[in-house]
Amino acid sequence: MAAVTHLGSAKAHAPVSLGWTPIRRALDAWAERRARTRQLRDLAAFSDRELWDVGLSRGDLLAVEKGTFRRD
Repeated sequence: MAAVTHLGSAKAHAPVSLGWTPIRRALDAWAERRARTRQLRDLAAFSDRELWDVGLSRGDLLAVEKGTFRRD
């Protein structure tokens, strides 16, 4: 019968990265863009009166979408 003489390193190895991080980032960015598009579509469906009630005009929608809108 053979005896085991060496079991290797007792140190645990870190899990192998399969490169999922870039894929996860891309999926997160895609989901964020989809959410922003949906929100902009919802705002575009508002009447001018409804936009005015929330402090916006139709011309502000692009700035809202870009994240550059500032209230005065």
